[in-house]
Amino acid sequence: MVLTRLCTALQRQPRRFGHGDQVRLPDELLVISGKQAGVISRPQALATGVTPQQLRTLVDANAWQRPRRGVFVTHNGPLDDVSRIWAAVLRCGAGAVASHETAAHLVHLIKEPPRAIHVTVPSSRRVAIDEPGILIHHCADDRLRVDPIRRPPMTPPLQTLLDLIARAQSPDQVVALVSAACQQRLASPGAVLAAASVRAKVRWRALLLEVCRKAGRDGRRVLYVTGEESAAQVRLRAERIEAMARTLYLAAETDLGAVLGHIDAVQPELVVVDSVQTIASAEVD
Repeated sequence: MVLTRLCTALQRQPRRFGHGDQVRLPDELLVISGKQAGVISRPQALATGVTPQQLRTLVDANAWQRPRRGVFVTHNGPLDDVSRIWAAVLRCGAGAVASHETAAHLVHLIKEPPRAIHVTVPSSRRVAIDEPGILIHHCADDRLRVDPIRRPPMTPPLQTLLDLIARAQSPDQVVALVSAACQQRLASPGAVLAAASVRAKVRWRALLLEVCRKAGRDGRRVLYVTGEESAAQVRLRAERIEAMARTLYLAAETDLGAVLGHIDAVQPELVVVDSVQTIASAEVD
């Protein structure tokens, strides 16, 4: 605490560089950079009253660093992983969030940091950044979620988990990811299935059925609604992987009213819809 206050006090003093130049950093800038692991974007800095010339002076004098275009670090020491992630996210602009393996590493879902920093931006923004160390993904604006608590800005653990599942190369990877997320209480099997049901494309459907089976064998009623296959096809797959259970109910429906009818009749504790974009309502134009 004492060291933090001392560093803050020193930062508030005018910066002198030996040639008569000095820059007094606004308190607002120090607050913003302090919340961002010492990293600040050019627009953020300019909004606090610092001029472009002052930014050049700070960098030229080696008081600040510029790790990426339009991004500054308010010290000249080494950067840790969090600072690098902040720099990548700020470089990608408004709405950008850390995602995929980068977000997973931040919440300790995976141990090793990825070689590149994964950043997801809204699909409405066409971000063309060709810089080493940044891997950009796009996500529909209405589907991109931001963790309300964790910083740097990142996808919530559940969305991060589904992003990794979509990229998984084997069932073992899927099971390992889901198991790690559940053990760390980042997600639950029911939450994973519920979130997966609203995605346009769902990989590893057999594994989803396996999770349903486990829930069903625990005595909980599970309703699996398929809008892409017949109930017979789903049943055959479930029987093949021994995923049938007495309390697992299958329905093939594309009408919302019929789905709601099944829910009223079964009163399930968990509903899985594969996939939600196949469901329509006659009452909606």
